[in-house]
Amino acid sequence: MKVFNSRKPVATRKAMLSVATATALLASASFAVAGEGYGFIKSDVAPLVPLEIRIKKIDGNMNLRNDSLSIPIQYEAGYKGYYSNLRDVNLRIEHISKGNGAWYELRRDLETQGDKDKVWGTTVISLNRAQIEPMEKYGKELCASHTGNQDKRIETVIPLVMHVSYEDDHTIGKFTKAGLIPVTIVCEPDRPSNPAKLLQVQLGTTAQQCHKPIALTALFAATLPTHYKFKLQRDDGAAQDATVFPALKDGPVYRGQWTKVYTFSASETRKYRIVSETFAPLTDWVTISVNCPVSHNAPLPNRHAQPPRQPSPQHNARPVHQRMPVAPQQRGPQHLQNLKNR
Repeated sequence: MKVFNSRKPVATRKAMLSVATATALLASASFAVAGEGYGFIKSDVAPLVPLEIRIKKIDGNMNLRNDSLSIPIQYEAGYKGYYSNLRDVNLRIEHISKGNGAWYELRRDLETQGDKDKVWGTTVISLNRAQIEPMEKYGKELCASHTGNQDKRIETVIPLVMHVSYEDDHTIGKFTKAGLIPVTIVCEPDRPSNPAKLLQVQLGTTAQQCHKPIALTALFAATLPTHYKFKLQRDDGAAQDATVFPALKDGPVYRGQWTKVYTFSASETRKYRIVSETFAPLTDWVTISVNCPVSHNAPLPNRHAQPPRQPSPQHNARPVHQRMPVAPQQRGPQHLQNLKNR
């Protein structure tokens, strides 16, 4: 009679155990996959300072003026799984056409801080130059066509993505949550690399007529649109402090003008020039000369009138060399005359 052993061979039992273990792992894995990552990232509802990325342009070359960018944000990240725990939360700017920036570590080593399956908060992140590089590239693209003399402001967003890593029943996984942070790209006007200085100053006047306004105008050419101090000096030593802001871009220079208006009701001749203690050159003297006619109420001079005659000189005012006649009654005695004739 054949006896059947209820115990299976060792190889068979090991194979069955392996199948059971694999089935359990698959079940666990399927449960982990069924877990859910959730969260958000957005700008703070009340940022203290408007968020700006400034693009400077020097001699046509554009660069990011910001060395860093501080962004106030709100965030939340969590994962629901069988036995889950968050590990790290990292941020990165990810632009669809300008690439990705460097990583910013928001929360790290969460697995060593207890069973944290959710984190949240309000904070200010400070991104360095490498981390905002995609926005620098995008800003240069937006500012390339800017040719004005003032800042150009363009409203856009920063595509900030939150990467969350977690552990679920000894399985490592990741998920992402994207947010859009409002920002203003500021395109600065093109500026020359040389320092601010006056290159040329010209001084002139309009038509000089009595009783009509006479404009004394100074024309300035400078390297940068900024305030330049100067003096309007008169030939009698008087001077007036003034300031000009050349803002009109003309090729590589900026131009501006300063004007003062005079009105004269009487004949006048004056000289003016522009002087400066800081910048050169100075202008030459410019003359204002008006000849106002005398009022009709005043007597007009008679061009045909003869000059008044001088009074006749008195006898005692005659020249000393003129010989004076002797009157007969002034002749001496006869005996003296006889002696003289001798």
